[in-house]
Amino acid sequence: MQYESKLIPARFLKRENRFLATVIVDGKKQAVHVPNSGRLGELLIPNREVFLLEGKASGPPRKTRYTMVLSRFGSGYVSVEAAGANHLFEEALGEGRLTELKKLKLVRREKRVGLSRLDFVLEDEEGRPVYVEVKSVSLVEDGRALFPDAPTARGSKHIEELIAQCRKGISTGVVFVIQRSDARSFSPNDRDDPRFGQVLRRAFKEGVKLMAYRCEVNTRECRITDPVPVVL
Repeated sequence: MQYESKLIPARFLKRENRFLATVIVDGKKQAVHVPNSGRLGELLIPNREVFLLEGKASGPPRKTRYTMVLSRFGSGYVSVEAAGANHLFEEALGEGRLTELKKLKLVRREKRVGLSRLDFVLEDEEGRPVYVEVKSVSLVEDGRALFPDAPTARGSKHIEELIAQCRKGISTGVVFVIQRSDARSFSPNDRDDPRFGQVLRRAFKEGVKLMAYRCEVNTRECRITDPVPVVL
């Protein structure tokens, strides 16, 4: 997923609310949209270098002039655009880079299933549906990617729906897109949301397929590269 225009460097000052932050751009304070409801505590630190896209990154138009898309972390970058995970998944699926899903094709995006709206409906070689939910991951500690970085009742609800569909004989899966390159494995974040971890482990036992992929991230593009093991 290439960025549609050159990213603009800035310095993070503070987060005003979940979706709004103040940064310094060209020596001036500027309000910017943060396309991520997570805490991002290890990324959004005062004076940390961040990168902006003029206009919207994805989704509906915003009132702010800029959208934050990357944060510098050590010698690398982390994408903070949560909705970008779906675009990355779809791109990688179409290019055959998702090793565990190579034989599946995309049928539609977003489908109301039970009480939830799931991200993707895929189809196997025999025409049977496969429901897939995609989650964006930005937190990594000691090489271990963790999700979520804040309690997510909505996330648990999605996994519960996949379990329900799996019990009906429909294939289901969750793909965790780690939008950085320094992860060596993925695990549920039991510290910040123990319920999500419980639901995810139950999903695995019920037959929901769990997958995690890390990304290569730079100021030109973010793209899924390779899978990492899911450790429950």
